[in-house]
Amino acid sequence: MPAWAKDGQHPDFPRQTHIAAYAAADTAVNAKQAADMLLEELITERVIDLAGERLAGTRLGHMLSGRAAWLLAPELGQGVKRDFATDGFEAVAVSAIEYSELKYRAQGLLTLALELWRQNVPPPELDHAAQRAKSWIERFWLSVRVFALRILGENEVDREALSAAETAALTLIDLPAQMNVSLDGLKQKAQLMGGTKEDLALTASFRGRSLQGLSLRWAVEVPGNRVISGSPEFNTAGQAFCKVFMLAGNGSDYAYVQARLDLDGLSGRRLGLSLPAWRWQIVVPSRRQALLDIDVQEKYGEALTEPVFLPAATEWARLNDLTLASDIHPIKAKDYPYRLRLAGSIKVSVLRQGEKLIARAEGSLTLSDADSSATIYRYSPSALLEGNAESKPSELAAFALREAAAETLLEFGARVLALLPAPPTKN
Repeated sequence: MPAWAKDGQHPDFPRQTHIAAYAAADTAVNAKQAADMLLEELITERVIDLAGERLAGTRLGHMLSGRAAWLLAPELGQGVKRDFATDGFEAVAVSAIEYSELKYRAQGLLTLALELWRQNVPPPELDHAAQRAKSWIERFWLSVRVFALRILGENEVDREALSAAETAALTLIDLPAQMNVSLDGLKQKAQLMGGTKEDLALTASFRGRSLQGLSLRWAVEVPGNRVISGSPEFNTAGQAFCKVFMLAGNGSDYAYVQARLDLDGLSGRRLGLSLPAWRWQIVVPSRRQALLDIDVQEKYGEALTEPVFLPAATEWARLNDLTLASDIHPIKAKDYPYRLRLAGSIKVSVLRQGEKLIARAEGSLTLSDADSSATIYRYSPSALLEGNAESKPSELAAFALREAAAETLLEFGARVLALLPAPPTKN
């Protein structure tokens, strides 16, 4: 691999004179495609930077919130220069265009863009949501391209094109507010190491008609492990569903699954507009709303011995802000949506072998969801200690029990803390 593939500084495309986009992929074709797409976004970012306050203070400037690509790499023809490198396992590609070349190309594209925009008229009032969205997307696309090309080619703001783009964007963003919408599956509880029992459902209509053909994008707002699968668009009945297979928070008590109309998916273009979302609040495992129930017996032979594991586990739980079921009144325990149960036994036996005493501690413990009885993790601790003939069997047994208890706490402790994240710290 050449140096530029590692440090992102191609000698032919210095940052002072070029916009350069670097991308890595499994093949050269995929890497080149990814680099072109990133270059298109960087060019749009340059448009926004050049416009500066002339755009930032406008309604359009406030509405831009997503990835945008208002000019496409193929339109720029030979002005886009490319290179790639591969080591046989990974390919790295760069797509770049010189600032002066970009200005020249923009000036050439502006005439055609103006002609197409002026031929387009504001769409009529439509009752079909998908057709309404597509027509206003086209209006926005043609308008914002004129704005972008004028900025790149002449560093001037086309006020008429900007106003048309704002009108189109406002019409699109207002579309969800005009729909009749109902959400099902709200305020469910995500299972430990799982998802919700019921699917999330979205039913919507626009002026009495279904939304068939409108694309949707599903996402989870709170970062963390999640696996969801949502309908890519509304069906003929105006419904869309999302399966939540797994949902884990970052210490917050709730996570939010959201669905929004996907204008990029509907148009096949990256417009930079993000519509308001419909949201489902889901209870997720967190340390503040979980109880830990510990029921571990420790035996020396058949007789109960001085407990070691329970005091250590209790201290560990309190140091990590875990609420123990033994500290909560049974009536209050019902207020906690999650309950973990750690149960089992550790047994110690001492045998004499010749001049030595052998203490063996072994057991079987299970971490489970107390509500569903589903097993989360099983572990069998084992500790073996030797003592001389003068050793006291009870002391040797106690040492073996401590070894097994420490090993068990290490195994289960990390898993419990991972299942029940602590609240985010405030800086």
